[in-house]
Order: sequence, then structure tokens, then C-alpha cells
Amino acid sequence: MNLDGNSLLEEKPKETETGYRDASFDADRDSLHILPLALLPLESSTLRRAKLVKNVRMESAVEFFNDGTSGSGQYDINEIHCVLDMPKKSAHPDMKILRGLGELPSYDVYSLRILLREHDIPVNDFSELKLSDKKKQEVADYMATFTRPLITHIFGKDAAKTEIRDASDLMKMFQKGDPAQARRNLVQLSEILKTDLMDVPRFIEDYGDIFLSISYFKHCLDTFSAGFADICSVYGDIQENYQVKNDPRLAEACDQAISLMRQHERNTRNKLNAFDRSSVELWENISADNFHRISQLVRGEHIQIASVLCGLTVKLASFRSRFPNIEVAGTAKMAEYIGFEMRQYLDELTENAKRQAHKAA
Repeated sequence: MNLDGNSLLEEKPKETETGYRDASFDADRDSLHILPLALLPLESSTLRRAKLVKNVRMESAVEFFNDGTSGSGQYDINEIHCVLDMPKKSAHPDMKILRGLGELPSYDVYSLRILLREHDIPVNDFSELKLSDKKKQEVADYMATFTRPLITHIFGKDAAKTEIRDASDLMKMFQKGDPAQARRNLVQLSEILKTDLMDVPRFIEDYGDIFLSISYFKHCLDTFSAGFADICSVYGDIQENYQVKNDPRLAEACDQAISLMRQHERNTRNKLNAFDRSSVELWENISADNFHRISQLVRGEHIQIASVLCGLTVKLASFRSRFPNIEVAGTAKMAEYIGFEMRQYLDELTENAKRQAHKAA
């Protein structure tokens, strides 16, 4: 199947100067395992309309379409030269970018900010590496845990009920009202932080962003946990299946998959809970220096947390796609999928995450 770079999905809207966009763009950008290639300065208009996705084996593939009727049109990165009719050993700049992207362990916006620079991969606009407004709304309750102490310190307990979704909402809290009052608010925060007044806006921006990232990861983990709980609820029936009980290799593979997912879930939650405790300690002795220490700690864990969450999310999504209704799904088929498909790569998640974090440090 060869494409000339213009024929694929030709019925779609024409791309704009900022790249191809459709209704699903924000959802893809908010994902851990999907990267809309419109974010990158690719020469091929066909590729700019595509996505890079992680499959169940945690391999990166270029996806040209995905719908309920014709399925998913995915190609291995090494096959793209065939799709776009390029020489096999082509030194095309798009191929260089794709190969670099294929090595990344997660496509969440926070890891991409770090990894794209580390791998020298260009982006059309780094400011686009941010969560959508819809996703910010979804994590607002998580975000409140971190913004409430700041708002309470400056504006009192009543103001702490205000919904804060990101740094811009925080800044609006300080700027609202007359200019004189806004300045007094900023001066008050600079005194609390023991820092220069001119550094306060940057603190507010960094504070909002760093804790929005934690809120996002907590939301991703809770989403996985809910789906994983559904699998665990029927796992007893899977273990009692005649075929599973009489196939020690299959039974062991299933047990390992469930155990590894549970272990990754627990370890990730422990890390995120540690950040909660750090934020409490920050407000017990608030200063710009203490915040910098915590922000460095969090950013140092971004890639590891995102890599593990990406793997867990992909595994869960693949299971749900294969078994949309587990109440009527066959236990033997679920066992085979858990043991032989979901089991793959799970034990390497943490080590691979550590390697990527070390390379980006």
C-alpha cells in the first residue's frame, strides 16, 4: 500500500498553518500513549495527519486511521518508507524524527518537554505541550489539594473554595480587584516566600504547572485502578477455569501479569502520595528554596512515573478493546490474553523508565 502523501484521508479538512487538527486532537494530546504528529515540523502532509501510538507490546507505531468499521491502520516505523514510497535506506528528515520518537517511553506532555529536547527532536511550538482545558477541568479536584494552601495563606479560607485549574487561574486570583490590592497580594506572597517581588509571577507559574502535572498523573493512575479493579473482580473465575487450572504455564503467566500490574500500581501511588506529603511540608516551612527543592524532586520522577503509567494504560486499553464486556467474555480467552499479551514487557517497565530518566538527567 503506497501513499503519495496527499491522498490519505483526503476527505478530511485541509490542514492549517499550525498543522492538522480535528475534534480528537486535544484528547490525543492529553494521552500518555498517543502523540499527534501535527505537533512536529514534518515535511510529509500524510504524516502530519497521523499519530504515533504505543501498542500492547509497548512498541511505537504510526497510526493513519482508527475507527469502528475498518479498524486501526498502524504501521511499524521501519515500514513507513513503504507507505510513503521512500527508498528503504532513506535519510529523509521525517524518518529521523520518527525513529527518535519511537524510542520515547511515554508521550504525555510533561515527559515530552524533557525528552524532545534530550533527543534533539524539534517541535512546532513547545507551548502546545500542555493539557487541554477539558483535561484541566477533569483534574481540578486533584489540583485543589495543592492550590488550597496557597490561596488560604493569601486570601483566607473562603477564597480557598475557588476552583483553580492551572497557573493562569492562580495568577488571576492575585490580579483580580484594583491594581493596588493586586500588588499587595503579590508583595505578601513575596514576603512569605522570602524572595524578590519580581520572582513571584514565575513562582506562581511553576507552582501551578508542577502540581498540575502531579494532579494529571494521579488522575491517570485512578483511571487505571478503576479498570484494573474490573479485571481483578473476574480474575477468580479466570483462575478456576478448567483450561487455566490444567495449564500451569498459562496460569503462572496470568498470575505474573496481575501481580506485576498490582506492583506497578502500588509503587506509583506511593510516589504520588509522597508528593502530597511534600506539599504539606512545603507549607509548614514555605520558601522559594524549599519549593525549588520539591519541584526538582517531582520533575526528576516525571519520566519514570509517566513511563509506568503509559505502560499500564496501554495494557488496560488493549484489554478493554479486546473484551468490551467482561461479564460475557470467555474466561479462557481472557486468561490467554492476560498471560500472553498483557504479560509482555510489564517486568521491564520500571527499568526502562529509570534508563530514560537517567539519560534525560
